[in-house]
Amino acid sequence: MLTDTIAQFLTTLRNASKAKHETVTVRSTKMIKAISSVLVKRGFVKSIRVIEIPTRGNRSTVNGILITLDQERDALSLTRVSKPGQRIYRNYTEIRAVRNGFGIGIISTSKGVIADSEARKLKIGGEYICKVF
Repeated sequence: MLTDTIAQFLTTLRNASKAKHETVTVRSTKMIKAISSVLVKRGFVKSIRVIEIPTRGNRSTVNGILITLDQERDALSLTRVSKPGQRIYRNYTEIRAVRNGFGIGIISTSKGVIADSEARKLKIGGEYICKVF
């Protein structure tokens, strides 16, 4: 059974934000690290740190990310745009501001995972991963 790790990450972050948790731990992948670093740069979360998470039975450990949420912010609204069953690609001219600039769109480009405003400045498009506001 295949799982959408990005959607699982976004759901975990959304639920922790709504429940007013200070920190949340998620499983680490390159894409999730990149998305998390964009969220830190844009001020949606306070910080991220790579940690070791013990697996069931304490046989081994896997890499995880400890995300510290901003307690003064309202609950985050995270929406998955491009899904494994239907990938959504946008040219830089088709990328619009999220919530009149109050939110961000996260896009996977040839220059890495970046925010929508940066993609418009660099005039590059890519896969539209998610919206955050």
